[in-house]
Amino acid sequence: MNTRATSSEILLQRAAHTLRERHTAGTLRHLSPRPAPFPGINLADNDYLGLARDPEIVTAAREALEQWGASASASPLVTGYTTLHETLEHTLARWHRFPCALVWNSGHAANTALLATLARRGDRVFADRLIHNSLVGGILKSGARLQRYRHCDWEHLEKLLETTPAGDAAAATFVVTESVFSMDGDAPDMARLAALRARHGFVLVVDEAHALGWFGSTGAGLAAAAGMAGQVDILVGTLGKALGAQGAYTLFRDTRLRSHLLNLAGEFIYSTYLAPPCAGAALAAVRRVEAMPAQERTALHALSRQWRQTLREIVPGIPDGESPVLPVPLGSGETALRCAAALREDGFLVGAIRPPTVPPGGARLRVSLRRGLEEETLARFARALRASLARQRPDAAHSPRAPRREILFIGGWGVSPETQHALLAAHRPEYAWTVAPPVERAVAALLNARRWDARGGYSLGARVLSGALARLPPGEAGAPPCVLLCPFAAFPKEAGWGGRASAAQVRYLARWLRRDARAALADFYQRARLSFERDAGELPYAMEDLLEGLEALCALAPVPFPARARLVGGAADALIDNAAVKAAFPTLEIHPGAGHDLGDFLASDWWTFHA
Repeated sequence: MNTRATSSEILLQRAAHTLRERHTAGTLRHLSPRPAPFPGINLADNDYLGLARDPEIVTAAREALEQWGASASASPLVTGYTTLHETLEHTLARWHRFPCALVWNSGHAANTALLATLARRGDRVFADRLIHNSLVGGILKSGARLQRYRHCDWEHLEKLLETTPAGDAAAATFVVTESVFSMDGDAPDMARLAALRARHGFVLVVDEAHALGWFGSTGAGLAAAAGMAGQVDILVGTLGKALGAQGAYTLFRDTRLRSHLLNLAGEFIYSTYLAPPCAGAALAAVRRVEAMPAQERTALHALSRQWRQTLREIVPGIPDGESPVLPVPLGSGETALRCAAALREDGFLVGAIRPPTVPPGGARLRVSLRRGLEEETLARFARALRASLARQRPDAAHSPRAPRREILFIGGWGVSPETQHALLAAHRPEYAWTVAPPVERAVAALLNARRWDARGGYSLGARVLSGALARLPPGEAGAPPCVLLCPFAAFPKEAGWGGRASAAQVRYLARWLRRDARAALADFYQRARLSFERDAGELPYAMEDLLEGLEALCALAPVPFPARARLVGGAADALIDNAAVKAAFPTLEIHPGAGHDLGDFLASDWWTFHA
């Protein structure tokens, strides 16, 4: 009798396992229908100028509906591309002062197709760490070499531009950024970016999705506001946010790029085209945005500054800025969900953003500002936010095993953040998280920022943490306690590294990762007989930080182990010579571990030793 599971059963088991993991990690998503109209104030969507229900825009959509029907009814290369779409393209190109435009069904399709089609294997693509998932997906699909620079860090970008070799003489170099970042609401220094482009001659791609309508003398975005629109080679815009319609567009300095995409991009070729009512609404919206008085946009920027200043008194850490995207950092996904639910009861709809959309520990409320908000609305929202946060605090003791604790945990290596987040969530600590960029000064500042009940580092995170602790003033490095989990600059024997890694081996792995990070780490973990979680969209944060960490290991001298630290070994790791370490650092406690699974460790009382 054949007891082998059927393919359907295997598929369902696989889905159930993934959903359980998401549930454990607190990242399971659900659909929640919104009534029309919402009986309150919507601060969750991206209708920044309130045009989606504007009578003029609705009338334009209705007229297009009556003239063209409800659907384009075909792909654009058949009959879906109408004279209405052509007029919209010409209007968009004129608005931004670009030679040509191409309209897409969605921003995700435009972003994915853009670099998947224009970039190719051997090219270099340097992307801001926080660009949208759709852009990353397109880059990975292209086969080009992806290098992520630290968020808005121009020194890091220039270093990568100067030190990362090109694939061949015919390789192109791209730099990709957003003008207003969708989850943080901050913006790059466009003048610095333009100066780098002038020096290095790369193709600059800017996604203006969250800046359109809000910035620029005619609402054409941040590049126009900074006076550097002419330095942008490819611009991506959206019709579905401030313009209140649906769809997206790309703008090019050369018509050959437009032709290249409409000939080769499957996302454009093989889909029924954007519905004419959406095109009609977008066309009317562009004209409305262009005609907005300058003082009205100035008032929007003042509104953003006022909301940030007021809410920062309730939740420290809200960044400065003038964009419509206002993040309220809460750290915990559960807290974000509960606060959003409480605010909804008080008549405010806000977004609760959790990993993996943002890094682990980066859960937040995302407040979308909009035209027409009154000062009284801000006062009511501030009271409701303060009350919702106050209601969360009495629930802090919901874990029967232990009180909630403030834990700083620094991760590392190729273990996905979701996995480590799930393990920590099972222990129910209240913690801050950073995923091991080996910037020891920054981590030292974080250590000094508040009182932590415990601090821990995993793998390369252990290396970072020990270096950061060594930077603290005397007497501070040992309190509160610290736990280090290995490998500590070591590799599994099964992976072929022969135990402790030499600098040459580290450099070899770094080169391997640069060629294909996903394949390199998958192979590395398979050889070591460890689990490796593949992210369907973009590379997990830990995988990106691994390369930076390896380079830091090559460059930095060893640092002492901190006082009052425990070194927890892993059975799958070729650990350092414990006897030699003990002789060199008598205060270090060394304990055998059980591989890379942190569950037993977090369930124990090791976080509270010497407490």
